[in-house]
Amino acid sequence: MENIIINSNIIPDPVLHDTDLIPPGTVQRVIDIALPFLSLNPISNLVVSCSLSVHRSYVILTELPVFYLNGDWTHFAERSALLVLVIATTACSILFPFGHFALSQGFGVISNSYQLGSHLWKGKWIEATKVSAQLMVQTVFIASILLASTELIVLSLLLQMVSGAITSYSEFSEGRIPEGIASLLLLGVRGYGAYPLLQTLHCNYFGQTLTQELWHSLYLFKIQQGQKNVEEIFLNEGISLHVKNIDFTETNKLNSILFANMKFEDCNFKDCDFQGSRFHQISADSSLFENSSWVNTTVKNCHFNNCNFNSSYFNDATLMNTSFAQCGLNMTSFLGASALESEISHSDLTDTLLLNTKDQFRLENCTENKITKPVVAISWQFQNHGTFTPVIDHALGDNGAIRLRYECVPEDIDAAKLDSEVEASLKKMSLQELLNKIEEGSEMAKIRDKSKLYSQYMNGLALPGGNDIQPIYYGAVQESDTFPDDDHRKSFMEFNMISRAIEQGKPIMGTCRGSQMLNVALGGTLQQDVPDQFGKQEIEIADSSRSEWAKQFFGDHFPAFSMHHQASKKIGKDLEVILKKDEIPKLLMSKDNKILAVQFHPEMYIPLRDEILNNPSTHGPFFDEPSLRELIEKNQNVYRYFISQVEQNQNPVA
Repeated sequence: MENIIINSNIIPDPVLHDTDLIPPGTVQRVIDIALPFLSLNPISNLVVSCSLSVHRSYVILTELPVFYLNGDWTHFAERSALLVLVIATTACSILFPFGHFALSQGFGVISNSYQLGSHLWKGKWIEATKVSAQLMVQTVFIASILLASTELIVLSLLLQMVSGAITSYSEFSEGRIPEGIASLLLLGVRGYGAYPLLQTLHCNYFGQTLTQELWHSLYLFKIQQGQKNVEEIFLNEGISLHVKNIDFTETNKLNSILFANMKFEDCNFKDCDFQGSRFHQISADSSLFENSSWVNTTVKNCHFNNCNFNSSYFNDATLMNTSFAQCGLNMTSFLGASALESEISHSDLTDTLLLNTKDQFRLENCTENKITKPVVAISWQFQNHGTFTPVIDHALGDNGAIRLRYECVPEDIDAAKLDSEVEASLKKMSLQELLNKIEEGSEMAKIRDKSKLYSQYMNGLALPGGNDIQPIYYGAVQESDTFPDDDHRKSFMEFNMISRAIEQGKPIMGTCRGSQMLNVALGGTLQQDVPDQFGKQEIEIADSSRSEWAKQFFGDHFPAFSMHHQASKKIGKDLEVILKKDEIPKLLMSKDNKILAVQFHPEMYIPLRDEILNNPSTHGPFFDEPSLRELIEKNQNVYRYFISQVEQNQNPVA
């Protein structure tokens, strides 16, 4: 339904489709017959509108000198105003569709209202009745477009069908057979368009109400079995598209689904993943969308009122004619999104990451869009974010950061081509040289450009864990115990993000694999397999220039969780080993304090703290309460330190 080829709810443009300046005859009759049909398709409608606009402008321009020379100032003024209106309407039809709609339909309403007043003044009751009918059809049509409700669209189509039937009867009575047949055909098109909407209305008013049990059944036996059109499923099952008080959190994987012509009220979509889904003619009221993912979604003609979108992600989403009214948008990100004819009204935009959409949204009665917290970009796979990455994300937020999740495995990159480019380049030069000599037009250049876009919005960078790094990046041969990603997208994206952050002087924290990425990015190497690095460890203070600082910060001993089988070997440029365990580096720091490469999992303080708070009678399988509280406090201090560095280097987010 989204890529509509025929829009049956349309009326000819009152400005651009007026053929009064075409000489009466066969050509004019053909154009008048064809216009309503050509208007049904957006592309043909635009082509015809522009063509007629050129003709009208030409005719008016030839008339103006005659009126001027004859001193006919009344007609000169009328034609001049019409020329301005035609040119402005044409320009808007290409550049600003909503402006075109407002100009043309506004002119039509004013023109019909003037005619109605004139007929009433002169006592021409039949003509007045006809114009009144035209004005009613036009008014309902305008309302159906602006409010986009199924009821108004059906009413608009039905009124146009009645008008078409009257017109057809009149044409046949006057012997204008082609026009009469055309009117009948157009009536059929309107009826064809109205039928599914009437079916929708029947289900909405007379169908069964969706229940929690019914939704679980539909999700299990319909959606998970490959049926992706929710509207079609509901209509086939006779279920109302008006959904109230349904909790979608247990069925939160809603990828690549079509939601159309639906209304949600008091529903819970918290943590739902809508990646790749399409929303058309959706209305949501007082519903919870907190921490939901709208990556690569298309949201068209949708209206959200009093909904909570806090900490949600609209990465690379396309929003068209969509409105957010009185919505919670705290720490919501629109990274790479586009907002066309869309608005946000009566909402608090403090710490909302509008980013590039700030100049695209119409903002009405909103608080100032200002960022009060440090923005930390975090490497994220929206389809498979792993075990520790969400906990790291939580820890960053827990310590005062706004998280800017960016896709580290972009789907629009040709993975095979990227692999060949990276591997061929690394045979000729080092990673550091490659990052400064990326060939334009390559897949590598596409990733570099993405990293430039993402990095301009961040104050700091967080790199979580994942699979092993491909050994080719540090000049080694892959060993049997090394298990890298299937392709180079993630590694190459993260190396580019590291390069951007260092170039811009922004702090970086790498955890587990992330710490290894930082070491390799700075020219270090890795030991591809190290034993016994799983579970609780007592980490030692290494002998370094910061030993005294480390003792003050970490204490005499540092309890931590580790879960890795690779570790830094040759230490990268400007890095220093601060913590270690049996000569295995556990924390590397740069001399300027902006880089923390953490080879353990300090984010584990989050689930351990929650265990104490939620289950005070149990303290975990390995710890008594005092040691557990010490572990929580000391590990959280790692995040506090990183965020403090980000705050010191915080610049306004673009």
